[in-house]
Amino acid sequence: MIRRFSTAIALCLLSLVGILPGVNPPHPALAQQGPPVGTQPFADLLRIADDVYVWRYQGYSTMFIVTDDGVIAADPIGMTNPREPELYKAVIRSVTDQPVKYLIYSHGNEDHAWGGDAFADTATLIGTPEAARKLTALGSPRHPVPTTMVDPYLRLELGGVALDLYWAGHTQGDDHLIIHYPARGVLFAVDFIPVRSLPFRDLGGATDIDAWMDSLTWIEGLEWDILVPGHGFVLGDKGTVREVRQYLGDLQTAIRAARTQGLADNSEGMVASVREALAPSYGSWGQFNNWLDLNVSGVVRVWSGE
Repeated sequence: MIRRFSTAIALCLLSLVGILPGVNPPHPALAQQGPPVGTQPFADLLRIADDVYVWRYQGYSTMFIVTDDGVIAADPIGMTNPREPELYKAVIRSVTDQPVKYLIYSHGNEDHAWGGDAFADTATLIGTPEAARKLTALGSPRHPVPTTMVDPYLRLELGGVALDLYWAGHTQGDDHLIIHYPARGVLFAVDFIPVRSLPFRDLGGATDIDAWMDSLTWIEGLEWDILVPGHGFVLGDKGTVREVRQYLGDLQTAIRAARTQGLADNSEGMVASVREALAPSYGSWGQFNNWLDLNVSGVVRVWSGE
């Protein structure tokens, strides 16, 4: 049964580590999914299974699993506030005395990996080879490089818990992985399966939209029920995966139709044509008005091989 811990408790934890709302300006990615940040709780701890917790802070979401032999945690999500990783550790300690044994980076973007150093005293860091290359190039002490690779699959076992870690394929980038917890029907996937929201801006590091759609088909075929995304305060399900795949297909179809009409790539006319085609199905999605033109330019970029 899903259980929400009160925001008041979370804010007490915030005060323990000296983190207060409004200390830092919001990161641009905060608006990626869900209702406006002002209508969301500042911080929220949600238990979605007996041993699975979702921690949500200023529009970011991450997940940790408590086992008899230690904790498996995902993204430290510290870039909105540089002290947030310590808060994340305090939240975990509020649930269990077990140390974090594994920290799993969903991908190598600096906002999600910020603060990995806060866990390096007890945890083995896990990521994809491409994420490791990105973080190595970053050269930041707050972004330690993972030492255990998911290439393309890793079975992770701890304290009676077994997780399947998969490279996600060519999606919004080439460095993403997913965390699949079959026994609880939980899937953790960040950025490339937004919940009722447009994909981020110009589709980030996407290089092949059709491959992205193929990955979504494969992910849908796994056994799971609850999707924990990397942003927003809404959980997803398999219907979310189908919706995102359908959107990517409809977006490409609408752009091709605009080209057939003789509308120039990324022109106001093309964006207006695509908007008219997609608004009936997706106009209520988050960021539809703000990012549709960027989604169009992202598809054109991918198609041109830039």
